[in-house]
Amino acid sequence: MNTRQYVKEKLDNLNRNIYEGGRLEKNLRSISFVGVMMVVFGTIIAALYIQQGYYFVGLLTMLAIACGIAIYYFASIKEDRIAAQIVAFVICIFLFTYDVLAGVLGGIAVLWTLLIPIAFCYFFSVKHGIYLSLYYLSIFLLLFYTPLRYRMMQYYSANFMNRFPILYLGSVLLTSLAMIEYHDGVLFRIDYERRLEDELKKQSDIADQRYLALEEMSDQITETLAEAIDAKDKYTTGHSLRVSHYAGLLATELGLTGSEAEEVRREALLHDIGKIGIPDTVLNKVGALTHKEIMVVQSHTVTGAKILMSLTRIPGAQYVAKYHHERFDGAGYPEGRKGEEIPLHARITTIADAYDAMCSDRIYRHGLKSDEIRRELVQGRGTQFDPSCVDAFIRLMDSGTITSPQDAPEPDCEGSKARKRQHLNDTKADYSVISESLREIFDEKKPGLRVIMMTVTPKKQTVVSANEKDELLEGLRFSVESALGNKAICKIINSDQIMLLYRSPGGDGALLQRRVYTEFFRLRNNEMFELNCAEI
Repeated sequence: MNTRQYVKEKLDNLNRNIYEGGRLEKNLRSISFVGVMMVVFGTIIAALYIQQGYYFVGLLTMLAIACGIAIYYFASIKEDRIAAQIVAFVICIFLFTYDVLAGVLGGIAVLWTLLIPIAFCYFFSVKHGIYLSLYYLSIFLLLFYTPLRYRMMQYYSANFMNRFPILYLGSVLLTSLAMIEYHDGVLFRIDYERRLEDELKKQSDIADQRYLALEEMSDQITETLAEAIDAKDKYTTGHSLRVSHYAGLLATELGLTGSEAEEVRREALLHDIGKIGIPDTVLNKVGALTHKEIMVVQSHTVTGAKILMSLTRIPGAQYVAKYHHERFDGAGYPEGRKGEEIPLHARITTIADAYDAMCSDRIYRHGLKSDEIRRELVQGRGTQFDPSCVDAFIRLMDSGTITSPQDAPEPDCEGSKARKRQHLNDTKADYSVISESLREIFDEKKPGLRVIMMTVTPKKQTVVSANEKDELLEGLRFSVESALGNKAICKIINSDQIMLLYRSPGGDGALLQRRVYTEFFRLRNNEMFELNCAEI
């Protein structure tokens, strides 16, 4: 950096403000203190001047007292440092110029000007402190080194006039250099703190994005797991998602905060997770269950609580899973709790669970309509259900927020059904080879839940339409589900990814992944797509 650039940088720095945030507050307190000291010292000096007969100088000193009060007012009360700086600048020029020209106290008063460089630069502004110092220096040079010195000799000695401007010049140079370095140092700290804040904000934003991504993935895994549980029972497909939705609405209607209502929604999503331990032969039995089989089904509440016991992210899920079949009158299971002994979130989920069960078709009946469900809820008020929860749920039904699917009129959509059937037949024909290959390597005698995330991306310099990618993902999803039946759930979570939850025949899921990819892309144009997978 050459001299010109160096000087320009220093001048640019002097134009930057160093008083902001906490520094501004401290500076205002310091300026207020300066104002108080001007009042105190001004009062003392004015009294001495008047006592010695310097009445006019005493009056001028009282002007300094008034300026001290103004500085304190602007700095402490109005918090306007610019106004305080202007007052200080004006009084310094006026008062000390008079002291120099009038030779107050035999010229001794001129020594006060030695305080100007350091005081003004530190408390107010380095740039304006330098300007003020140069102004005084120019006055000294003009009065002491020109013919005007003969007029000043009545106040100052020849030695004083010869030496004082040199002394003052040295004071100005040293003070200015020191204060410029101080100003640059403060600017460096300000810039460093800003860079640090920007980096912290950047890292915080990245952390927030990662947290949201993990939250989204966690929710997707939870939903996929819930779907896998529902898939064990052919009559409860989508049950957990619907119960979760109803429970969230009911929690909000009851006045729970947004975060707590979201907790209820997540907890309700896993309320039936214990069914994972119930044999399919019992869960999907067509005829009446025996007493022992009923006990096996009811055990899903305790089993679910044990599974969710270590789930710290949703700590209340274990209690919802355990107590959502308790009754308000104490006749439920597994512990026969009653009233408020049952956790509120479980009482909310109980109604949401019962509502969805009444809405859904069963082998022995069709789903009920809203008026029928309403009668059942009112009948169970205070016995099976918490009265306050029933009242809130009925309000949701009356407002139309929650409606039974059975209330909707039968749609005339034969053409749509035909198109769907044709699409399904085409898809089955295209991907039957994959289904067969997957069926060969699947061994249901060795269950073990695993999750794979599949990401499909077009190869470089390949233009792929959204329809082609959608068809690719849908075909892969259909193939896996066709091969594994209700032992796997394959869910498209965005335009690029599929999540597969399945029962692995062993500890290593790589064989299944490789076979899926190999067979699937053998039927596709493998020049267009790349596939990556990760087990999570």
